[in-house]
Amino acid sequence: MILNAELRHALLMAERSRDPIVITAAIKVVMDKAPGATLLDVDMTFRDAGAPTHLIAGRKPGEIILVNSLPQLLAQLSVHTPKRLGLTFIAVVNQALE
Repeated sequence: MILNAELRHALLMAERSRDPIVITAAIKVVMDKAPGATLLDVDMTFRDAGAPTHLIAGRKPGEIILVNSLPQLLAQLSVHTPKRLGLTFIAVVNQALE
């Protein structure tokens, strides 16, 4: 994993606040301090810790949606995920937050 223990800790402490502004700020700091890190690394940090926060790629380039529960995740995926041939494709965004 590209994120060191200090950066993972900062993300998880921000995630505990449940405040999207605090979480977004922490993600920006992590992305600045770890040049090779991706938003997938951030999301996997949340997953590995069992956190309810998920990152979803929005419809606009670079748009990231934060959700903090499974019902919110499913609702946002139904809105922001393209449907093709009856299959759902989840786009993984590998862009730093602007």
